[in-house]
Amino acid sequence: MTQKPPTKANDPNHEMHEAMADQAERGEFEPTGTPLRGEDAKQYLRELMGKPGAKRLGQPAQGRSPAWQVRLPNEIADQAAAFALASGLSKSDLMREAMAEYLATHTTTA
Repeated sequence: MTQKPPTKANDPNHEMHEAMADQAERGEFEPTGTPLRGEDAKQYLRELMGKPGAKRLGQPAQGRSPAWQVRLPNEIADQAAAFALASGLSKSDLMREAMAEYLATHTTTA
């Protein structure tokens, strides 16, 4: 699936991004963080992308899986992304593991 580039219509942060672009064009934008180069950049990218073709949750592939799309508050999304990166998990893996753990520890009478 290819993601469409952000536009004014589909980017809730369009105005902020435009303002940042304007600042950068005027030479007023100060990047944060430390630039990564060489092996550090390669390692960061490997961690960010995960292992190609890695099996998920120790299960063999069994065809297509149902996909759920959820909306998260920004704070939870940021925490989850940071946790996934620090744990070496993809966000999808984190969500699958979190759902499995939640269902294993919560019961319902339905």
